[in-house]
Amino acid sequence: MIRLSLIIPTHNRSERLIAALESVIRQDLPAADWECVVVSNNSTDDTVARFGDFAARYPGLNLRLVTEDGPGVSYARNRGIAETSAPLLVFIDDDERINPGFLRAYADFFDAHPDAVVAGGRIIAEYVTGSAKCRDDKSCNNRSEDSGFRSDTRCKCKCYGQRKCNDCDNDSCGHIFYKLGTVVRFQ
Repeated sequence: MIRLSLIIPTHNRSERLIAALESVIRQDLPAADWECVVVSNNSTDDTVARFGDFAARYPGLNLRLVTEDGPGVSYARNRGIAETSAPLLVFIDDDERINPGFLRAYADFFDAHPDAVVAGGRIIAEYVTGSAKCRDDKSCNNRSEDSGFRSDTRCKCKCYGQRKCNDCDNDSCGHIFYKLGTVVRFQ
C-alpha cells in the first residue's frame, strides 16, 4: 500500500527535474510504500518526453506524470494532491535534490508522532559557481566573487540570490525564497 506521495510541480525545467528525479530514485524506503507524482504545469519544452524516458528506465518504481493547465505552482500542487490517495503528501520543487533517507525520515516521523499533521525540514542551498548573484552589490554582504553567493550569511537586501521570484516571476515582490520539503497529513 502506498503510504506516501511525493509531489513535484514543474514548468519548462526538464533538465532540473531529471536531476531531482535522480535523487528520488535512490530512496531507501521500499518502493511499494511510496510514489512520485510529477505535475507538468503548462510545460512546452521536452518535460513530458524526458520524464517518459526516465520513468521507463525504472519500471519497478511508482513514477508518474500528470498535466495541469491552470497557471502556477498552486494549481500544480493541488492537481498533485487530487491525483493521489496516499495519507502522507510530501512536496518538493523541481530544482531540489533529496537524500536517500528523505522519504523514510518522514514515514518514520509520522509513525512516531501519529497526531502530527504537518512536518518540514531545512534545506541546504547549492549554487553553481557564479550562478546566483545579489541584485544589490553595494548593500548586500552575500556578494562573493569566488562563489557568486554565500549562503552562510544573511542577504541584507533580501534577494537571497534569486533573480526572480519563483511564485510570481517578479524581481522585487518580497516573497520568501526559502523552500521547505513539507509533508501534510490529511485526516
